[in-house]
Amino acid sequence: RVGRTLDGGATWTWRLDLTDNKAGAAFHGVHFHDSTLGWLVGSSGRTYRTTDGGATWQVRTWETGFTLYAVHFANDKVGIIAGSAGRILWSTTGGLTWVQQKSNVTGDLRGAHCVNGTHGFVVGYYGALLRTTDAGVTWSPPSDGSASKSMFFLGV
Repeated sequence: RVGRTLDGGATWTWRLDLTDNKAGAAFHGVHFHDSTLGWLVGSSGRTYRTTDGGATWQVRTWETGFTLYAVHFANDKVGIIAGSAGRILWSTTGGLTWVQQKSNVTGDLRGAHCVNGTHGFVVGYYGALLRTTDAGVTWSPPSDGSASKSMFFLGV
């Protein structure tokens, strides 16, 4: 379930619930650009977008049969989703539409960070660490051969 609080967590209003969906349905990643604009990703290729701080959510199904694990936006328009079986999605429309990118990775990608309109990173199973410097057109490992299962950015 996805909840919303306006009082520091003392009370919650539940906004999205997957209990009516098929067994195993889940939310996996969330990112808010500011107090009103946010995105959720989850199982069955679902993406969710809110423009009112989570009071309401618009759902879009990208491609069923794949799980989306992480979402991150650099600004209100440009973002990345990382998913199962090497799926990378790139948006320049604030998540209204997504374009699949070629990762050349078959393992699940579990983390994503969009630095700006052209640079981004994804990480996943088997030490996968990929970066783009051309708005997701190409993805490649860092030149130093780094590998990771997770990432955290400070001051980027």
